[in-house]
Amino acid sequence: MERLLKNRMFSLNAGLSSLGMLALAGFGHAQVADMLSAFDAGSRSSGAGGALTGASPDTLATYYNPAALAYIDRKTLNIVQKNLPNGRNSVVGKYYDQTKTTTNRSGNQAVTHVGFAVPMSSLRKGGIGTLAFSYTIGGYLEESSTGPTNSALELIPGLGVRNFTEKKSAKSEFYTLAYGRTNGAGNFAYGVGLTVVNQLMQLRQTGLLVDGSGNEINPGASPISFPNVRTNGTGLGLLAGVMFSPVNNPDLSVWASLRTPIELNGVSKDAVSYDRIPGRLIAGGAIRRDGFRKGAQDYLVLATQVTYYFSGGASQFFDRSSQSVTSVGAEYYLVLGLARVPLRVGYQGITKGGRGFASRKGLTYGIGFQPGNGKYVLDLNYFQPSGGGGDTSITATYRF
Repeated sequence: MERLLKNRMFSLNAGLSSLGMLALAGFGHAQVADMLSAFDAGSRSSGAGGALTGASPDTLATYYNPAALAYIDRKTLNIVQKNLPNGRNSVVGKYYDQTKTTTNRSGNQAVTHVGFAVPMSSLRKGGIGTLAFSYTIGGYLEESSTGPTNSALELIPGLGVRNFTEKKSAKSEFYTLAYGRTNGAGNFAYGVGLTVVNQLMQLRQTGLLVDGSGNEINPGASPISFPNVRTNGTGLGLLAGVMFSPVNNPDLSVWASLRTPIELNGVSKDAVSYDRIPGRLIAGGAIRRDGFRKGAQDYLVLATQVTYYFSGGASQFFDRSSQSVTSVGAEYYLVLGLARVPLRVGYQGITKGGRGFASRKGLTYGIGFQPGNGKYVLDLNYFQPSGGGGDTSITATYRF
């Protein structure tokens, strides 16, 4: 046993080698909501299930569909503040085969998007189209796990881990320059974008090694060395999109956009990191209906959109399988004099995109306000997923 214990101690202190690698390979995963690829930065469409993200004429078009930039006719600044969801796990069982009870939480508020758009006509006479630059958080994951303090997770017979903790996080930041323009008739738009991604991943584990009686081994020292990995990768991707409204039916709009997979440079080749952000395909459509209040200019927009993420780079802790997001929503524009108050409701369903992660689905709600001069717009949106951890976003738009 002494010889075995010494071998185990050496392996544990080696971090990711030997036993440490076995621990990584054998870990169970909690059912945290999978926002690593499908995080919604908080567009005005969030209250309508995200069903109009591919068609909204604001600076978030740089991230979702640059074709929508073509319909921005004034210098525009967008700022979005939204919560960053997280998961908390209580861990029991064996070290290699953990059972986790997960509580999804809303998390802290953060600025998730800042963008500025400039019509080319404001830069030079006869300029066509709109140019925009933005910062967007497009992926986010934060998960913490805590083991029991009065018992140990069995490592091998006669050896266990007490006071086990784990923190896992990842964030994808997109810096995008995009351009969109329409054809002569204005019923067709197209756009392209170039995006630079900064991807941060972190995994940290701690614990105390104890014998079968619960006695600490080498008390007072640091007898166990778990992984403490932090890696930062960058990559370059391309984005292109189109929007179209038939001449004989201008109340109907359809759109599509495609983002290339993004290979990450600078990430370590270990069991924690993944080295490719998935490609993404968005397709959707909307129809407008008028005449709901006699003598008023109210109108209703009904929309649906499907977002598909292709398989990305995989690792033991950040597996990236294919993933889809289904969005259905409605916006009712209540026109009060010169002001408009959009009321939103929708549904969004997000499938899990990797082993051990959970799907996320629920109803969405939102309200906005735009004064008669149209210089600014405020939008408040809320998403209540079935697994807990509701999302709240505030979007501010200012047009110069």
